Amino acid sequence: MRHLIPVSQVRNLRADTLGRLAQVVSQIRLISRRFETVLQATDIQDASCDRVQLDSIFRLMLASHNQDFETGTHLLRVSRFSHALALAMSLQPAEAMEIGTAAPMHDVGKIVIPGAVLCKRGPLSPEERRIMETHTTTGADLLNPARSSVMVTARIIALTHHERWDGTGYPAGLQGSDIPLCGRIVMLADQYDALRSERPYKPRLTHERVCEILLRGDGRTMPEHFAPGILEAFLKVEAKFATDYSELTDLEALAAALETPPEPATGAAAVAAPSPDLETPVPQL
Repeated sequence: MRHLIPVSQVRNLRADTLGRLAQVVSQIRLISRRFETVLQATDIQDASCDRVQLDSIFRLMLASHNQDFETGTHLLRVSRFSHALALAMSLQPAEAMEIGTAAPMHDVGKIVIPGAVLCKRGPLSPEERRIMETHTTTGADLLNPARSSVMVTARIIALTHHERWDGTGYPAGLQGSDIPLCGRIVMLADQYDALRSERPYKPRLTHERVCEILLRGDGRTMPEHFAPGILEAFLKVEAKFATDYSELTDLEALAAALETPPEPATGAAAVAAPSPDLETPVPQL
């Protein structure tokens, strides 16, 4: 049986964490089907959405989140948020869909971060923080060479989704419009979801509290971290963020919704389903 992550890293995880791997695998399978549904329901004719690119996306999504505490629904929420922000910024529907499709690969570089760092319940040491921050450059390396537009977008997002408008982000300390638009969009989407969600080191926050933090700051997250246009777009769709977060955090409701098969697409809008061999191998201990 194939290994998604090295056995040595799996053994480093807490025993009670290993049981969650199967849950994550199940959730990501549902997410894969949801992406297929979205793509089938949209008149997408761009070559970047062919079967090969979709298979690549699904495989990288599966690999990057198999050793993380984050649930697979984080990927789908970030995708939804990014797509909504892109539309609110008046991007063309095809551009917005491309960003939404590529957004789940923002943290693909975490696949090589040691479990002891990735799943640590307390604050990271300076050295652990340095290791964690390498997931941006590692993710970009994993997605290189990128030969299609969606994979190029995914690579840019992986590299720049922690850059900040005021230049205080990483890995390159880019500032202002030097940060690619797709990176700016996913940065806010990812930050919103991180603030809303429970983590080993922080409690879950309400939508209202997260909006206050994004727009006014809390000393750690500040409005100057985000492009003004991104914050304006967020204000237009913040209610959708709240709705999507609630909907996609309820795993039972999500599973029930995804059990309903999509209407088959016809003509040029038809998109091939992921290949059957996408069944995820469970890490062998």
